[in-house]
Amino acid sequence: MGYVTKKKMFTAAVVVCIAFFGAEARTQTISGFSHLELTAPIGPEMKKAQMDSALDSLSGSLGKWINSFFENSLDTKNPVSKYFLDSFTRACRQNVRQKSYVEGRNYITQVTVSNTTLDSLIALHNTTFYSKALQYWFKAAEAQKDSNDIALLNAVIQSLFYSMAYIGDPMELTGKQSDIKSPKQLRHLLQGILNRLEISFSHPIISGKPPNLPKNEVIVKVTIDSTPVPDFPVVAFRPDGKKVISIKTGSDGTFSLSSMKIPFVGHGAFLYLQPNISALIDENFSFTAESFGVQLTEKNSQTLIFNIIKPVYTIDYNAVPVNKITIPAEFSDKKTIEKFLNDSLYLQPASAGGTPDLSFNIICQVSSYVFDEKEQTQIKVETKLLISELKQNGSSVEKMVTLNEKYYDVSHKIPIGLFFWESSNKLRNLIRESLDEL
Repeated sequence: MGYVTKKKMFTAAVVVCIAFFGAEARTQTISGFSHLELTAPIGPEMKKAQMDSALDSLSGSLGKWINSFFENSLDTKNPVSKYFLDSFTRACRQNVRQKSYVEGRNYITQVTVSNTTLDSLIALHNTTFYSKALQYWFKAAEAQKDSNDIALLNAVIQSLFYSMAYIGDPMELTGKQSDIKSPKQLRHLLQGILNRLEISFSHPIISGKPPNLPKNEVIVKVTIDSTPVPDFPVVAFRPDGKKVISIKTGSDGTFSLSSMKIPFVGHGAFLYLQPNISALIDENFSFTAESFGVQLTEKNSQTLIFNIIKPVYTIDYNAVPVNKITIPAEFSDKKTIEKFLNDSLYLQPASAGGTPDLSFNIICQVSSYVFDEKEQTQIKVETKLLISELKQNGSSVEKMVTLNEKYYDVSHKIPIGLFFWESSNKLRNLIRESLDEL
């Protein structure tokens, strides 16, 4: 029977075994390991956790091996390449050989992908995605022949996307396939289309009060050489990169921002509009034009400006100790939270006038316990937060979370100031995230 520690700590190892035959290298095995110290009985949950740790180790091994043996054919820094690397590693993880054994006081789980299995999975991976790249290139060639820029744009993006999946040297092309463009040529073709694609708008200012709809209507239009582009995805995002809305043009190549909730940003904040190229592949996948090695232009990377009307709020905030612990005034004082809401979130307190739009109800419960058997002191902040819109059928967000929890050696002085500084930052992030969910 195996045993484990109470801490449930795993140590994963990345192992790539390569044997050399002349000038060529072929993998013998690629393995992932997970080590567990034996001190208590192993249950099914611990075995599963150890298996997951070994599989994560295997994924790291596969990524390193591919980018070493195949000279960075799948660059993990590029989200498109990483997408296909993740797809390949998922296939490998489903075809592993597993064994567990005891070595000294360690219970070890090893997962391995054999050379034969790797060869088969790489061949299947390349054949699958190369076939899709060919399929869309033929569509691109037909669209180019018909001078159909809209169909050409979509087909080139699809063909370029799947061509980036290939592991190793590209297949040699013969016959009809010899007309297929290389990824470099596809990028050149895509850049040419993007240079002619334009995003325009009816008005540069979006006025309104967060988190309501805009007071004015802004119409956005997408064209290629003045020809409207229907069913084309555009993404709008804030300066911090957070997506505000993703929307497609209608049959006339336009859409309205009237359905977009005004985000909690400051007066004069920018809203960026760009082609949402990744949505042409998968709406749940996100990458930019730069991931394809192409650039957007000033015509299709536009900037709008928010004219923000500050929401008015009320707040009820309490930081209460459960036992004998002193809470610093910087954390317990409601004025600290009010300053954050006023200065960083650009809200207006009801005390300054106006009918309240939002209410904040926040309770932070602070506790401290000493665990003699561990010779540790635990300090914890648990938070209950409720933000509500004070209008008919208004939305609300409620959260109950452990905001911050730390263990300190009883023989050392507890850094109370640092702990509550961290807690304050986490509370502010929680408020930001909750407002974005309204």
